[in-house]
Amino acid sequence: AAYCGAVDDGVKALKPLKDFGSPVVDIIGPIPYVGQQSLLDQAMPPNLLNYWKADFIEGMSDDLIRIAVEAHSRIPSPRSSILFFPIHGAASRVAPDATAYPHRHGIHMGIYSLWEDVLENEPNIAWVRDTWTAIQPHTAGGVYVNELGDDEGDDRVRLAYGGNYPRLAKIK
Repeated sequence: AAYCGAVDDGVKALKPLKDFGSPVVDIIGPIPYVGQQSLLDQAMPPNLLNYWKADFIEGMSDDLIRIAVEAHSRIPSPRSSILFFPIHGAASRVAPDATAYPHRHGIHMGIYSLWEDVLENEPNIAWVRDTWTAIQPHTAGGVYVNELGDDEGDDRVRLAYGGNYPRLAKIK
């Protein structure tokens, strides 16, 4: 019943957008969880070299948008991307301390570079790091643990679990 209500709420919220005009293609609507999880499969295929960094951001400020647009204008690989994932809905209705994962609100920003040739490592890794450094004044603290790389320290791991870290360390 809760799922149906959420779908109804989403349909209602999108009605003005869908009524705006006659789109050539309308693919906005409910999607199964597995379908949502595979949305980026074609954009991020396996067996490519890759490097990424991510953070939660405070919001979509004009300055952050300018940084993202400027960074995207100089991507070293056409497979590189900057993605924004708003966290809301069912995820936001879970208390931050109910599970290991505390980040239940806000926007997750990921900076991803994918390329084929090992000779392209340096510019791709530098692009991600430079872009990530540029967004730091706009970060809210916290990172999704699956977005941590091998070169991140204990401080970033603590950010991934936020206030839950001491409890999780004690349990471990």
